[in-house]
Amino acid sequence: GHYLLRGHRAPSLVPRPAPGWSRYDSAEGAAPAAPTTRTFEVVRTVRETADARTLELRVLGGGPLAVQAGQFLTLHVEIDGVEHRRAYSVSSSSSDRVCITVKRIEGGRVSSHLVERLVEGARLEAHGPSGSFVLPDAASRRHVVLVAGGSGITPIASILRDTLARDGRTRFTLVYGNRSEADVIF
Repeated sequence: GHYLLRGHRAPSLVPRPAPGWSRYDSAEGAAPAAPTTRTFEVVRTVRETADARTLELRVLGGGPLAVQAGQFLTLHVEIDGVEHRRAYSVSSSSSDRVCITVKRIEGGRVSSHLVERLVEGARLEAHGPSGSFVLPDAASRRHVVLVAGGSGITPIASILRDTLARDGRTRFTLVYGNRSEADVIF
């Protein structure tokens, strides 16, 4: 993650976690800790493309969400009595209202539900933010090259918005590809 963003070569060997390891494991030998969930209200939806929708979420209780640009939330979505968990990148800069952008995947039960049926005022449970796809400290950058394809633009949009709001000196070069102009998000 950080190696590519900083322009360094990634190490040739990357240690793998032990079998059965989970990022939610607590202290060594202890039972895994359940991730803490929070409740969000959908305050606004924006249709980005025919298959993509941005959901503006407001945190209900517990204070603002400590999110870094480039991280993701894992939504707990109940459909027909079954809970599904899906990770969606935050597409906004950090604040008490966060946005995620969901692209409907053909045959995707959760993405189709979120894009086609979710209405303003709905409540969602999620845990996170999670992930380490973030830029290093602002003092160490002046020109950043970002590469994205399709809906992979969502964490990149978050990084761009957040960085430009805080540091107008950073210059970005964005390389972005998509199937067609109609599929371009944002």
